[in-house]
Amino acid sequence: MLIHSPLNSKEEVEVLIRAGTDVFYAGVIGAIFFGKETGVSNRRPWVRANFNSLDELEEAAEMVHKHGRKIHFTINEHFYTEKQIEIILE
Repeated sequence: MLIHSPLNSKEEVEVLIRAGTDVFYAGVIGAIFFGKETGVSNRRPWVRANFNSLDELEEAAEMVHKHGRKIHFTINEHFYTEKQIEIILE
């Protein structure tokens, strides 16, 4: 059995690993991710398991990987624009 935990910030990584987390998941919110377009990468409430930028998410992912754990980028909104899809695929 694996323990999956939402991740809101890089500061949470080590605490959650000590608590037994095997796998993390997170998205990115709002205009910071999509430029001037509105939207989110997932449908969870904005303050839960979302980062303010891809850079912040990448920093957290590096920490997670240093501990030999995985992190999943969550994308589960109803639809995305072509520009949003390009950003996601990068």
